[in-house]
Amino acid sequence: MKVITRIDGLHSQMGDGACVLLLFSGGLDSCHTLSQLTAAGLRVVALYVDLGEPLPATCKVARSIAEEVVVIEAERIFCDEYLADGIICNATYFGGMPLSSTYTRPLIARLAVDQARSKGIRVIASNATAFQNTFFRFAKSIEVLAPELSFFCPSIGAYLDRAQKITGLDPRFIEFFKDKPRGVYSVDENLWCRVIENGDIEHPERSLPISDICGAPWKGTSEQVAITFKAGFPTALNDVKMELGKICRELNGRFAGHPHGFSYGLEGNVFGVKNPEPRMSIAGKLIHEGSGYIAQAVLSTAELQLREELSRRFAISVIEGGWFTSYTDALRSALHCLAKPISGRVSWQVTDRSCFVNTIAPDKSSKIGAHIENFTCSVENYDLSKKISFDLQKEHTHA
Repeated sequence: MKVITRIDGLHSQMGDGACVLLLFSGGLDSCHTLSQLTAAGLRVVALYVDLGEPLPATCKVARSIAEEVVVIEAERIFCDEYLADGIICNATYFGGMPLSSTYTRPLIARLAVDQARSKGIRVIASNATAFQNTFFRFAKSIEVLAPELSFFCPSIGAYLDRAQKITGLDPRFIEFFKDKPRGVYSVDENLWCRVIENGDIEHPERSLPISDICGAPWKGTSEQVAITFKAGFPTALNDVKMELGKICRELNGRFAGHPHGFSYGLEGNVFGVKNPEPRMSIAGKLIHEGSGYIAQAVLSTAELQLREELSRRFAISVIEGGWFTSYTDALRSALHCLAKPISGRVSWQVTDRSCFVNTIAPDKSSKIGAHIENFTCSVENYDLSKKISFDLQKEHTHA
């Protein structure tokens, strides 16, 4: 796969009037790229992948500029394949921060490859910047899925700040971004997570725009919520069976603005740049926490240690764009195997300032308490001398 970073490189490879497939989110970056491509005389098919959020108003303008705007509904694929994998594989960053665009980028790349091939387009375009791992998630995915295609990413070749991008917009886009939050920050939002980045929060010493990230504070007082898991996957909310998408919407809607859903970290990328990553997802926090509590109850110490290490490797691999690689496939297979016994129910008490676990009730195989039938009897009958001798011979220690 060839990576192109300048428009003149597109002209030299494709010729005047050639067509480009643009990954279009409706935000400032993709609107700027659409403006620049059409101004340069290139034909553009804009691809918008619907992951469960309302269609952005900029899509209406894009239809008057691009040759075609293709909208693909992909919420079910996102939940059933990509997000489900991340949950079962316990993929988090910075010790618990839910991943987000890590899941959407390979899905968008896969759909873009299908569209490019069906329309005979040889170049896929994005405006990901050096502050984002998005470039590598798109580029590596396209390289694995369709190495014959080229990838155009102008913000890697010449970085522009957001104010400069606004000045380079087609005039019909300006009203959506000038003096608006989406002109200041890059906002990536889906039913699972809301992430804000770029703009002046690229400087870590800058006070975070909490209201822009979290929205209005949660207005509730005290409430209990429970999630049921089957093989590491959430299947019910408050004992009502639900699909994953509905569980995420219920949690993120009911507890919107609750401080427990806020995460923050400095995400590094392969360019050596560290980008502040504030995000909001109480669904992500509770689902990963709940899976972890059940895992602690049913897995052995060795299994927990292995799961933690493999999950870390899986998260790093997919963050850096390796979703479709054989290395990630091997990690995914092992983590799905380790998740098979992770079934049960976890409940939390949510107050206006905190969120703490109430009950951890694994379905089976738990050794967490003397309430288990015949537990005392089994302890009395256990030959401890054999266990000690075995441990010493194997040089095994317990944490």
